Amino acid sequence: MKKILFFLFISIFTFSFESISNFEMDILVNPNGVLDVTERITYITDSNRKRGIYRIIPFKYDSGSYFKFEDRIKIENFNVKYTDYNNEVGLYSKIDENVMVYRLGQKDVYLPSNKEINYEIKYKVYNSIRSKDNVNQIYFNALGNYWEMPVEKFKLNVRGIKGNIEVFTGYVGETNKDYQITELENGYEINTVRVSNTGEGLSFLLNSDSFEYSSFDLWYNRAKAYPLIIVVLLTILPIMLLNISIFKFKKRNKFNKAIMVEYLVPDISALIAKRMVRRNTYSTDFLVVLFMLMQKGIIKLREKNPEHDFDEEYVVRFGDKIKSKRKDFNDYVEKQYYVDMNVYECMQDILSKEENIFLNRTILYKNDIFKSKKTIVLVEDDLKQYFDEKYYTEYEISVLKYLNIILIMSFFVIGSIVVFIGKNVFSEIQMLLVLGAMFFITFMNAITVKRYTKIYEKNYPKVKGFEKFLQKTEVEKLKHFKTEEEVITYFKQILPFAIAFGLQNQYLKMLDNVVSRLLLDIEKIRDNLYYSHIVNIMYYNRIINKSIETEINNNNSYGGNSKFSGGFSSSGSSGGGFGGGGGRSW
Repeated sequence: MKKILFFLFISIFTFSFESISNFEMDILVNPNGVLDVTERITYITDSNRKRGIYRIIPFKYDSGSYFKFEDRIKIENFNVKYTDYNNEVGLYSKIDENVMVYRLGQKDVYLPSNKEINYEIKYKVYNSIRSKDNVNQIYFNALGNYWEMPVEKFKLNVRGIKGNIEVFTGYVGETNKDYQITELENGYEINTVRVSNTGEGLSFLLNSDSFEYSSFDLWYNRAKAYPLIIVVLLTILPIMLLNISIFKFKKRNKFNKAIMVEYLVPDISALIAKRMVRRNTYSTDFLVVLFMLMQKGIIKLREKNPEHDFDEEYVVRFGDKIKSKRKDFNDYVEKQYYVDMNVYECMQDILSKEENIFLNRTILYKNDIFKSKKTIVLVEDDLKQYFDEKYYTEYEISVLKYLNIILIMSFFVIGSIVVFIGKNVFSEIQMLLVLGAMFFITFMNAITVKRYTKIYEKNYPKVKGFEKFLQKTEVEKLKHFKTEEEVITYFKQILPFAIAFGLQNQYLKMLDNVVSRLLLDIEKIRDNLYYSHIVNIMYYNRIINKSIETEINNNNSYGGNSKFSGGFSSSGSSGGGFGGGGGRSW
């Protein structure tokens, strides 16, 4: 029992707390506005095994303005050494949100207990001076408020600048005056008059109208604190020149000939014409070819349920013989579309490329072409792939030189960011977004540069003129038609273009106007042109688009808190200003 009491007694007197017995900071304000900071810290270890201390310094301030270059400073050339002996201290640094964290010490080397360890730390600070109305200001948190141990004595020397100076001590936000200040020939000496407890610090605010801070020095400091500025400034001019070059190329190669309204059917595929006039989103390629095959009688409609299949007899005209009425779209209760193999075999040799692509897929479901949603998607993909490739190799060829330039510039910029900024790049996210937007706009501009072939130049005015003709629903140019057969033949030829351009309503209006003006048999013409099906084209669109959407869905089913603004300050307090932070042992 006596031994236990003895050891308890001894442990009470040998127990000690870690602290900083002395902290001296020298700040030299260079003529170019860069601060050379030297810190001499005497750290007293406790009885626990410690490897060293952390020195934590804020460099970014949430309340500051990024675009005014006031939300951060730059800390560079951070070095540390022991002043008592030549052993290597060991230094590890990292960025932790808005602060630089420097770990002093080595993992496998422990400091002696209850001893004074003297560190000398040196570093440079950029972009810490703010200017307003010919007054240059330094607002600096010299003794940071976030040391996790008391600081018994703190001494600050500020050299290289003089002016009106205010000093603040205490906890964050306080304006205590626990210090003594002595004016020197080229600066000031400031000493605390009592122990600074954990959470207490010292800041100074110095306004000088005699310190000369040139625009060159200002931007030098900003470039150090915001290195992405250099990359952006070096990139703006080439980006602008590249976009101007792209604009001139497009203007020079733009089709500038007058477009005349043209009623003659273009001598190219409706799917090529659709791409030529940029109407790719108005209808699916599947729908265009479906109506082409329906008009040829290869794809037909029947009742899916035989119970609904019946014929109605009626008199066509007075005196005509009685015959069966041809069903229109609305007469079918349960619709089923199928391939008439007899007609297909008879017409196989004269089918167009798009019709063959369509039938090569749907023939597997010849009795019900809408039965397989996957087949509809495959047909659409096959048509799109074939005609996209054909169009962009024979009509409109991409010019890659501008795209290559922007890609080379991108590699240069990315390399510059990696070399000059590295892991700090995300601290300048605003400038990064600006840079990204510049490249994105230029990239999108570059990929739209095209060279038009002679085939394009020959067909474009005809296709564009024909599009205008459909839009205007003119019938004056069709007054030469005399018979129903002439009207049927012509409107069968133009229907694929009308559907491809999304102008089926104008097509129907034009057809009705022609029939009415020429006093032709409207029922005969409508029957032969599948008029009721065109009127109900949304029915087909729903089936096709729903199939595509369903198939796509199926494929996808697997599968620094400081309130300091960083700007010019009219008042101050402890904890305010650049620098500061604190540290702890480890």
